[in-house]
Amino acid sequence: MRTARMIGLPVDRLVILTCVLGGACAGLAGMFEVAAVQGSANAAIIAGYGASGILVAFAARQNPLAIIACAILLGGIEASGSLLQRRLGLPDATTLILEGILFTSLLAWEALTPRIVAWRLRLNERAIQTQGRCNMADLDLATFFLALLAGAIRVGTPFIFVSLGECLTEKSGRINLGLEGILVSGAMAGYAVAYLSGSAWTGVLAAGGTGLLLGLLHGAICSLPRVNDIAVGIALMVLGTGLAFFLGKSFIQPQAPSLVAIGLGGWSDDERVRSALSINVLFFIGVALAFVLHWGLRSTRWGLMLRLVGDHAESARALGYRPVLVRIAATAAGGFLAGIGGAYLSLYYPGSWNEGLSSGQGIMAVALVIFARWQPLRCLWAALLFGAAGAIGPALQSVGISAGYYLFAAAPYALTLAVMFITCRPNQTLSGAPGELSLTR
Repeated sequence: MRTARMIGLPVDRLVILTCVLGGACAGLAGMFEVAAVQGSANAAIIAGYGASGILVAFAARQNPLAIIACAILLGGIEASGSLLQRRLGLPDATTLILEGILFTSLLAWEALTPRIVAWRLRLNERAIQTQGRCNMADLDLATFFLALLAGAIRVGTPFIFVSLGECLTEKSGRINLGLEGILVSGAMAGYAVAYLSGSAWTGVLAAGGTGLLLGLLHGAICSLPRVNDIAVGIALMVLGTGLAFFLGKSFIQPQAPSLVAIGLGGWSDDERVRSALSINVLFFIGVALAFVLHWGLRSTRWGLMLRLVGDHAESARALGYRPVLVRIAATAAGGFLAGIGGAYLSLYYPGSWNEGLSSGQGIMAVALVIFARWQPLRCLWAALLFGAAGAIGPALQSVGISAGYYLFAAAPYALTLAVMFITCRPNQTLSGAPGELSLTR
């Protein structure tokens, strides 16, 4: 009303005019009731028509068309109430009771409708929030497992090469604990050659060659009388890491070319899927090599010869084989594979050379081979398992969980201890181990 006055409308006149029109309509309704319905004027004519008209207007929300519908409904109720009164002998107040119930229900509904709507909106909001939390939980879980899969492949690839190399070495009856030194030396040599030559694959070959030379050194020294291969391996680990740190200082800052990955996630629009399915060629080579070694050790002449030398050197010697040369060749081949694992570290993941590059993968590979029971395919799965353990921390970071990162970084070492504790039983500790292995003597 104040706004109407501000814009210059004659509010008082409009109110008076409205009241006059309302009174005129009420008078016409009374005349219609007397002339057409009752047929005469009497005191019962005003039986609540005015109050019912007000309720009809409220129920229709002051909408003229809705008022017509409500008025027809009210007339039907009164007619049915009168019929019930006559047929069932009900009191005269039955119609008023029905009207009271109707209008009370309408007014109650009118009052409660906003609250019901608000309640429904709150329920919908809660449902949406709950669904959103569920979707976020599903998304976080999917992101975590996707990051874990990608990490298992990336972190596990050097484990594959080092463990397969150690599996070959131990199949010949010799253990090489110097794999850590070979791994670090291979990483340094591969990075340096890749930087100087401009070719990452040349660096991979150089890393393999470095590992081959160190493996030959280990095999040659261990072939001497009264030499313990475990002690030689520890000495080789110290020598290899020392040489790598000394010769590699000038290559810490320069950036060498990296190995190219194969993108298998081009079918997806999700950047996380494409990143997870960006896999280096060395992983596929390692997987293929595991199957080739599994077949070769079982089905080829050189595989049977290697197993015979590792299980019983005297029998191999009686058949004309030379166990010393076989073991030197197996140790050299194992060093070659370990060197390639080091090249993967420096040329792809993490893709740089520094003195803290290796985190004990060479030492853990020895435990991995024992856990895999000297089987190449089991080495593959065990390497991926250890890689997944090492990827737990980054995978949790990908879903926003950064607390305890360094604790989860210790997962591979804890897994090594747990695996050795679970699998090493008095009657089963070295089941499947080569008979000539120094661990069995």
